[in-house]
Amino acid sequence: SVESQSRLEELAPSRLGRTACNMLTVLANLSAPRIFATNNDDEETNTLLVLQMVSVLPLYVSSWGERHPQESGQVLATLIAICRQWPRCEQKSLDGTGLSPVERALDALCSGLRHSIIDLFASAKKSAPSIFVRLPSQTQRLAVGLVGLLKRPPKDLVSALSSCALALSSRSRCGVSNYLLEVVHSMRTTVAMPTYLSFLIDSSGVKTISAAALSSRHPGEYLTELDNSVAQLSRFLLSSCDNPTTKVLPMIRPIIHKWL
Repeated sequence: SVESQSRLEELAPSRLGRTACNMLTVLANLSAPRIFATNNDDEETNTLLVLQMVSVLPLYVSSWGERHPQESGQVLATLIAICRQWPRCEQKSLDGTGLSPVERALDALCSGLRHSIIDLFASAKKSAPSIFVRLPSQTQRLAVGLVGLLKRPPKDLVSALSSCALALSSRSRCGVSNYLLEVVHSMRTTVAMPTYLSFLIDSSGVKTISAAALSSRHPGEYLTELDNSVAQLSRFLLSSCDNPTTKVLPMIRPIIHKWL
């Protein structure tokens, strides 16, 4: 409920909240390798309870912001350990095959995480960097890895990821930015093509760099940066699908005309 979520957000930054989160991550990591090994009702009940508790872990990271990067990394690593078990039941869910109670709970958890992690990547204010951008590189890589594991990101998450990639490039964290681009590129078949193309264009920074060059007294200073952005954008566009010149070019032609 909204009230329970509000209480958790208040508790999360406290020492008690961090201790509770640490205990939950330990319990979840112990459960992850044998999540389907429920030989009796008691084991199944315990596993279902763990999965229910794991669903609140993203709230801890969102509440902490950049203040506890080590704990945030532990939370993200725990979510990855749990979600690695998902493919077994995700395909059953997509095929309409019957799921066991544990498989159903895991499927609901991972599907829900696609939405509950958006706050980690989205900026609370337009001019403020997101929590993700303020985290250390190692923790950022875990967050991006989780996105890739979950696949089928909602449109709001893809939009937030494009802003994160652009912000990381401006902060000289090109390694993480490139990793984020590669992960989203690997999920392109699970994302609507217009959404994916918008991600590529927004994250490339071409529009931002072009605007800065046009308003500068020395636009030539931006040529190298602009060339790099265009080259990266072209590489991803050309590998986005079969026959990109006939499928992709018509979709992005209006945007290209605005740049000319």
